[in-house]
Amino acid sequence: MTHPARPRRLAAGLALAGTASAGLLGAGALDPVAAVPRDAQCQVPGFATQMRNATAVFTGKVTAVHVADASGSDIGQELTHEVEVDLVYKAARVTIEADEQVLTTRSVRDTCNLGRLNVGKSYLFVVKESEGDSPQLIATGNGGTKLETDARDERARRLLGTPVSPEPTSETKAAFEALPVDPPSTLSRAAAPGVALVLVGLLGLVVTRRLGRRG
Repeated sequence: MTHPARPRRLAAGLALAGTASAGLLGAGALDPVAAVPRDAQCQVPGFATQMRNATAVFTGKVTAVHVADASGSDIGQELTHEVEVDLVYKAARVTIEADEQVLTTRSVRDTCNLGRLNVGKSYLFVVKESEGDSPQLIATGNGGTKLETDARDERARRLLGTPVSPEPTSETKAAFEALPVDPPSTLSRAAAPGVALVLVGLLGLVVTRRLGRRG
């Protein structure tokens, strides 16, 4: 006994699966950072866990990106993003200023790479502070950093409360006033004070002898 309806159901199921896959690909194309990271070791936690694990959560616009080779990697890169911070939702044991730098990685092995963020775009940054003498704010592929939207802002607000303005940017470079430098003294100029003292001493000796004779 044949079942003519089954091939049609299978075809319909494949069509639905194809439509769903196309929708997911389309969503990833609209927001590359929103897609699940390709790195197998990137376990993406829930939104609330991402907020809880973060050192800082803030919104800001990327104004520039600086690319450098990652240490210990053949093809990996470190990308430093200059960010104009808008609002700060969380700052745990760290001060978030109006101008910050956020570090991401690209093509680094055994690392959950986030890649390069787009200049001119605003993101909800969910970052951790690195350890060491020169700590940096790091955004990873599973940390929660994504393009800023009203929906994401609202979710962050419900979890973390009303955001505040960032701190003013501190002056990291001390201003040193250049002191005037005198030209090196010639031998005659350097010896002049000593000669003058000798002459004064001799003149005093002559005056003293004359006074002694008169007495």
